[in-house]
This record gives sequence, structure tokens and C-alpha cells, in this order.
Amino acid sequence: MTDAHGQQIAPGWYPDPAGGGGQRWWDGIGWTEHLAPAAAPAASAAPAVPGAPSPAPYQGYGVPVHRVPDGTPTSTVWVWLVVFLPIIPLVMLFFWDVRGYLEASVASPYAASTAIFFDPWYLTLMILGWIVYGLSVWFSYLDYAALAKLGYVRRFHWAWTFLSALVYVIGRSVFVRREAGGRGMAPMWAVIAVNVASFVVAMIWTAWLMTQIFEFVRSMPMTSY
Repeated sequence: MTDAHGQQIAPGWYPDPAGGGGQRWWDGIGWTEHLAPAAAPAASAAPAVPGAPSPAPYQGYGVPVHRVPDGTPTSTVWVWLVVFLPIIPLVMLFFWDVRGYLEASVASPYAASTAIFFDPWYLTLMILGWIVYGLSVWFSYLDYAALAKLGYVRRFHWAWTFLSALVYVIGRSVFVRREAGGRGMAPMWAVIAVNVASFVVAMIWTAWLMTQIFEFVRSMPMTSY
């Protein structure tokens, strides 16, 4: 649907084209099944453009805000996968044979600064990281689509996962909370906890790695010239 200037009408509440005096939600593509009572007319409303819906009312006090029915789920299996997927590469770090890598790097024909890029386990971790990133984006899209099927009208876009899964889960939880009457924040708290725990574990692993390097250097035989 477009206005008189050929511009696409933005999502919002508009007079129900089926009549009845209420409002129906326009999602930017088509009319949905979501209905709301008619809002009180503004004191200084602009004249209507023939053939175009009236402007969407301000979503403030006294204006109907879309709500999903009580008991509607606020999370999906996809969002929980997005929350916990980053744990996999972190856990795999502790299976890396650092001592073996250090010994191999000394005997490697490559420079010490580039030897790591030829280590099979390091390459495995890098590939696994990209797989987890791709799956997070895909699962966010599936979660976004699942929320639409559950009746959520305004949803945080899944493409934010390209920036960070943390950003998507937090934004998504805030949007869900608005339509679910204050429910739906569990994924946000979970993803924050996972990121904080991951940071702490990564710091511990880094300290352990430095200890391994120090012990390896100390155990190397001294070469006299």
C-alpha cells in the first residue's frame, strides 16, 4: 500500500479497512489480523489524503499498544541456541595441546610468528568460530520468523546478529517484553551471563597459556655460542 506520492506506508495502526471503527495493524507489507480500539482523534490532525490511511497514532498513554495473548511463549529454541552457541569454541580452547604446538613451532620451518597459522588445532578453532557465527545469524532469522508466527508485531530485526549475537538477543528481548506484558527477558539475562562468564574463562585461559609458554621457555636447553 502506498500514499498519494507513491511512498510505501510505514508499519503502524491505521483505521481498519474492513470497517467497524477500530484500528488494524499494517506491517509495511499487508494488513495483519491484529486489531485495536479506535484512538481518540488528535486536536490538530492534518487533513487526510484521499486513498491513504491516516498517520499512525503515537504509541503513548491512552493509545492502544499491541499485546499478544496471555500465555504466548516469549522464547523459542532458536534464541536459546543463539545464546549458548558461543560456548562451544570457548570449551574447545581447553582441548588445544599448547605444549605440543610450542614444541612443533620450534622445529617448524616457518617463522615463529606465523607457525600458529599452520597448526591444525588452531585452524580448527578458527573454522569452528566462523561456523558458530554463521549459525547464530541463521538461528536469529529463524527466531525472528517464529516470533511472527506467535503473533508478535514489532520485532527486533535478526540482521543485528551480523554485528553481535549479544546485540540481537538484548534488542529482541526488549521488543518481546513490550508486547508480552513485561515477560520475555530471560534470554537477555542468559546471554549477558554467558558473555560475562566467557570473558572470565578467556582471561583464566590466557593466564594459563602464558604460564605454559613461560614453563616451556624455561625447559628449553641453553645454547652456547
